Amino acid sequence: MNSKLPLILFTLRLLPFWLAILLLYGCATQEHVINAPYQPHSATLENYRTQPHQRVHDVFSPVRLQTKAAEQHLQVKIDNLLVLIDTSLDKLAPTPYSATFLSAYEALHRFIHSTPALPFETSVFEFGAAASDLESLSFDAQAQNLAQLHPRFALKPLDLHLEKRQRLPSLGKRDLAGALDTLTAQHWRFDQPLTLLIIAPWQQLNTHSLRALKMFKKRMAIHQGVCVYLVGIGAEYSRSLADNAHECGFSVSAQWIAQPAEMAHFVERVMYTFPADSDNDGIYDFADRCPATRPGRIVNRHGCYQFADTRRP
Repeated sequence: MNSKLPLILFTLRLLPFWLAILLLYGCATQEHVINAPYQPHSATLENYRTQPHQRVHDVFSPVRLQTKAAEQHLQVKIDNLLVLIDTSLDKLAPTPYSATFLSAYEALHRFIHSTPALPFETSVFEFGAAASDLESLSFDAQAQNLAQLHPRFALKPLDLHLEKRQRLPSLGKRDLAGALDTLTAQHWRFDQPLTLLIIAPWQQLNTHSLRALKMFKKRMAIHQGVCVYLVGIGAEYSRSLADNAHECGFSVSAQWIAQPAEMAHFVERVMYTFPADSDNDGIYDFADRCPATRPGRIVNRHGCYQFADTRRP
């Protein structure tokens, strides 16, 4: 009995080894064998495109302002929107492609996607080296108001127009100063204030363009005035040469508003005024629990009377 004990122990030690061999054999028999044709020559690859993309391919999910505008009773201040877009930016795109470069068309595309469905139309004009000649755009002598100028676009058709890269109305192959001079020379009358959105590189903001912009503002001041918003592209840092504290509008860098949250904030500042305050008590309507307070009374942070009215009628 004692002579068989070492043999039994040796067999038990080899048992895991034989079990592993058995399992590996079972896996080997179940493996699918791939039959590939014999290739006597080395593999070759066909030519494929390595050029950079012509436009930004970042995923842009806009922040919708409809909910905030409805909840806070935001008031729309846009009646006439005029957009000037510099086509020379197509030739300024860096090679190889840089993700930090946001072209003018992409900036306008994100602006449109972040804008709520408002009941107004806009006019868009190209200018710059890649624009068509001015003769291709016929200014109607009867079009004395921007609403009578054609073609005009609603926001969604304009976005589709940009996606297809179709030709927009042109102010000619000129710089920003020349485009503004062309607009200043037109005999237009406006019943409501004009909102001008300029999308151009910061290099366009020079002495000549600032002088032309000043003349355009003086011309529009004869009617109802103008708010100018400048989106600068291509520079690392924004410039505020066109900003004046006493005038309507401001300038911003395209890289700063490239993200959805910043673009939504920019659209809100351009499209809306402050929330409504119907009873003029300093508390906005969306936070006012007592919306019919009398003028001259002191109210608390909820819009209700701070002190009880003990006076008898």
